[in-house]
Amino acid sequence: MSKTLYRYAVFCAFATFCLIIAGALVTSTGSGLSVPTWPFAPHTLLPPLVGGVLFEYGHRMIAGTVILLTLILVFQLFKNHANNTLKKLGIAALVAIFLQALLGGITVLTGLPPVVSIAHAGLAQIFFCIMVVLAFLANPDLQNQEKFFWEKTKLFFFLTLLTPIVLYVQILAGALVRHIGAALVIPDFPLVFGHLFPPPQNENFPVWVNFIHTRVGAIIAFLFVVWTGHLAMRSPSKSVKKIGAISLFLLAGQILLGMSILWSWRNVIPTTAHVVVGALLFVANVILAVEARLAFKIEEISRQLEYVKE
Repeated sequence: MSKTLYRYAVFCAFATFCLIIAGALVTSTGSGLSVPTWPFAPHTLLPPLVGGVLFEYGHRMIAGTVILLTLILVFQLFKNHANNTLKKLGIAALVAIFLQALLGGITVLTGLPPVVSIAHAGLAQIFFCIMVVLAFLANPDLQNQEKFFWEKTKLFFFLTLLTPIVLYVQILAGALVRHIGAALVIPDFPLVFGHLFPPPQNENFPVWVNFIHTRVGAIIAFLFVVWTGHLAMRSPSKSVKKIGAISLFLLAGQILLGMSILWSWRNVIPTTAHVVVGALLFVANVILAVEARLAFKIEEISRQLEYVKE
């Protein structure tokens, strides 16, 4: 894999990150129907980019650019005879971005139904993850990476698989909160209307969705990220330690941003940043799972365990 192709893959991942920011701004500003037709604005290719149109149509323009960049990336992967893993990731990215564009169109044309909007948000996270992992694995220096023996590898492998799943479920729950307008239905924090659980007089679907995301899901995600990050920081691999530290840093930021949404009465900046940092936290833990499998020798552990049993 050439350095040039690696740099281009990193650029594509960065462009996807910009697309995540643009999409978060659309929902944070309530601009989803500012341009009611799709894929283009009525009677023009470039409407005046003011107000909500700036966020909604700007999002579409960035999405179109990312689609083009992804097509070029996949072409280059096959042209340069990349390994099968990178080719499969490239094809997966291409399928994901076209499905994402289709879901975006359906979302607008059907008036932002929550189910379609949540699917659109969830697939965006998957696409971003694919692009970052592809860029990470395209680094030619990975071929010379040293492998370590570590007695906690099996537990760490298990956690690095489970933690991204927990975070992704939390992301979907957050998308549900946004798209049904439930971000501020519980006015206090950490209590819920002065109680630990929603009192009977305040029980309804938006309240329970908010409670599950901001309390139950947040606590579960916090525990898994801290546990995984703690093990990563104790590992013998410097790269694993670095990613673990980044994950813990992002977790702290995500907690503060979540509380800032309530304190600022859902201001656009913390609301958008909460979505973006959540995406980075999810991707960081996926990369941690990939890096763990590159850095540690699970085969040696299995053989030693078998030897002890004998």
